[in-house]
Amino acid sequence: MIVAKQVQDTVNQQSRHFALEGFAALFGLAPRLLDGETEKVSLGDYLWGAGYSAEFTDHYVVPMGAAIWSAEPGRFLEMPAVTFIRFFQNHGMLETNPSLPWRVIRGGSARYVERLCAAFRTRIHLRESVRAVRRHAEFVEVAVSSGATARVTPPAVAT
Repeated sequence: MIVAKQVQDTVNQQSRHFALEGFAALFGLAPRLLDGETEKVSLGDYLWGAGYSAEFTDHYVVPMGAAIWSAEPGRFLEMPAVTFIRFFQNHGMLETNPSLPWRVIRGGSARYVERLCAAFRTRIHLRESVRAVRRHAEFVEVAVSSGATARVTPPAVAT
């Protein structure tokens, strides 16, 4: 819990710093953005058009958003502004002084991934190359480097 508290304190400090740059103003406009008035406006176009600084955009919005969505930072500002704001609103992150409870899973993310995968562990092929994917009318057949094949609906291939 100590690490989580330190992360929360850092976010709070960053939020207070960028409030001077327009952080509060950005999130003060959330209701207008969420009403769909700017549904098709990209986050980048919105920030640049509203006059937010490059420092605020490049050193706060892009790194925070790219980390949250595991997104490519160079393309992050292409997302709709309303998507970014809605996520922040839904997760209680529109306040400059959030008091969100931080929770930690003992043993880290590996523990919940283990539990999540336990029910279908025998159907997960790790460290194998996909050799072929064949589409059939009712299913997809996937062949892997070990020679095993599986009928799947729907298929999920991760790299």
